[in-house]
Amino acid sequence: MKKQHPSPLWAESINLWLDSLKAAGYSPNTISTRRCQMSALSRALEGDPRDVEGDDLLAHFAAKDWKPETRKGAKNACVSYFRWLKASGRSEADPSEFLPTVKRPEPHPRPCPDVVILAALRKATDGERLMLRLGAECGLRRFEIAKVHSRDVMRDLVGWSLVVVGKGDKQRIVPIGDDLALLIRSANGYLFPGR
Repeated sequence: MKKQHPSPLWAESINLWLDSLKAAGYSPNTISTRRCQMSALSRALEGDPRDVEGDDLLAHFAAKDWKPETRKGAKNACVSYFRWLKASGRSEADPSEFLPTVKRPEPHPRPCPDVVILAALRKATDGERLMLRLGAECGLRRFEIAKVHSRDVMRDLVGWSLVVVGKGDKQRIVPIGDDLALLIRSANGYLFPGR
C-alpha cells in the first residue's frame, strides 16, 4: 500500500496522534490504516484541523459512498484523532462528537455447501486437504491456518482442542477430532512452514 501523506497543516498532529496509537499497542496494520484514513480526510478538508467543525465532518462523511465497514473504520479514526487533539490541549473542541453512529447490517453466515467441500477434498493434495479441513471443520481464517503449529493442540476433558490466535491477537479454543489432532501433532512444528 502506498504511504499517503497528510495535508501540511495536519501532518505534525497526525504523526503525534499515530505515536500515541503506537504507545497504546495498536498493530502496525491498524496504524497504517489510520494514517491513510486521516491523510485522506486532511486532504479533503484542508486548512487547519483546529478549524474543522462538525458540519464539515458530516458533509465529508455524507458525500462518501462507502460500505458500512469502511465508513465505521473512517469514523473511528476521525473520532480517535479529534478526541486526542482536544485531550492533548491542541484544540478546544471535538467536532467528531457530532458524527452519528454508523449503522452496520448484521452479517449473515455464508457457509460453503458440503458438496463443494467434498469435491475440493477429493481433488486436493494432502496439504491442501488439511487446509480445507481446518477451514471447513474448525472455521479458521486463511492467516490462522497458515500459523497452525503442533504446540497449539491440547488435550481437554472431552478430547482435543486447537488454540487459535486470530484477528487482534485474540485467542480462542476450537474443539477438533482425534484424527485432526494427530495430523497436527505429528507435524512437530508448523503445519505449513514458509515465510
